[in-house]
Amino acid sequence: SLCPLCVVPTALMPFCTVTCFDIGNSGLLRPLNDSCQFACQHGRLINTLHDHVNHHEGVLDKVIGDSAFALWNVPRSCDHPEYRAVSCALALISACVSSDFLNPALG
Repeated sequence: SLCPLCVVPTALMPFCTVTCFDIGNSGLLRPLNDSCQFACQHGRLINTLHDHVNHHEGVLDKVIGDSAFALWNVPRSCDHPEYRAVSCALALISACVSSDFLNPALG
């Protein structure tokens, strides 16, 4: 059969995994006193996310406000994109826990 949006046979279309990382408005981040500190922390978080996504052979597609979207198996091919996405998410959680990103009041 053909994909309804294009003329590529569906058997030839790659599977892809999309992950949305919500990095704000959760109360988990360390409270900061001013917007400059927040911007710096936000930039460090995005860099950390970018590094982890690349390490797990994904592509950081978009960063919109406090959300980021990552893709696996598109545009570059990888085996088991779903496992890579989950592994990346777990590694990112571990990195945030071991850094100073999280609110210490949450223990």
